[in-house]
Amino acid sequence: MSHNERFSPGGHYVNIRGIKLWYYVQGSGPVLLVQPGGAGWGGDASPYIETLKPFEKVRTVIYLEPRGIGRSQRLTDPHAYKMEEYVKDIESLRNYFGAPQIAIAGHSHGGFVALKYALQYPKMVESLLLIDTSPYIYFGDYHSWLSKRKGYREASSALKKLQNDVSLSDDEKERATLKILLPVIHFYDFDKVSTQVNNYLTNMVVSAKPHQYFNHYEAPKYDLRESIQQINAPTLIINGDDDMPHIVLGSKYLHDHLSLVNHVVIENCGHWPMIEAPDSFFRAAIPFLSQ
Repeated sequence: MSHNERFSPGGHYVNIRGIKLWYYVQGSGPVLLVQPGGAGWGGDASPYIETLKPFEKVRTVIYLEPRGIGRSQRLTDPHAYKMEEYVKDIESLRNYFGAPQIAIAGHSHGGFVALKYALQYPKMVESLLLIDTSPYIYFGDYHSWLSKRKGYREASSALKKLQNDVSLSDDEKERATLKILLPVIHFYDFDKVSTQVNNYLTNMVVSAKPHQYFNHYEAPKYDLRESIQQINAPTLIINGDDDMPHIVLGSKYLHDHLSLVNHVVIENCGHWPMIEAPDSFFRAAIPFLSQ
């Protein structure tokens, strides 16, 4: 495939490190790689493709579906879903696109990967847009926070019933879990965006195994606090003030310990500011990406 064809609008498959990955391209300008939440929740890139269109006015946006996610290849070895493997995939993609540097927009788990990439390949990072992410995960007060959420009791009961349902595949159970949990933990006012979000949850490709691997093996030990100050790329942090405690605290930690950083906290907003507060989100993000 020629250089121009690699950036042609639409969906593409590419063999990276022996694995078939899917990505989608739109827009014009310098390259921006969108690293989605992926293994952090099991969902594909469709919510990002639909909601981040304003980025395409100032950037050539590459929406990636990482290994095991969406239309990209699923792998039998669960350890193939380590964050280090996602980092290596980004570097291989950068070489594939022939980009001396790339800007990365990482949301949630995608932000974990973006931070690790910036630490391992600092000269290859033009800038970082970190959306509701953190350099560590702290579950100390999470259950107390969760128990106070609107709809928590109903969600807890529904999850117990779901766990006992042996008729569903892992992917089907993952989708059902998302439909139960996301309204409770990911949004300040789910009612305002319920139609849009439920449409995503119904139609997207869901991949359980990468999420299961992250929860069991990586989430308990993920912690970049000792090295985070080494990142010197221009960085914009955006998070909702009603997000999960480790995201709110982690975003503040990033602000306090990165050198070239700006931090925007969006009020009355949860884990998906591009969905729940798009005006405030793009008012902050577009000028940063236009620099």
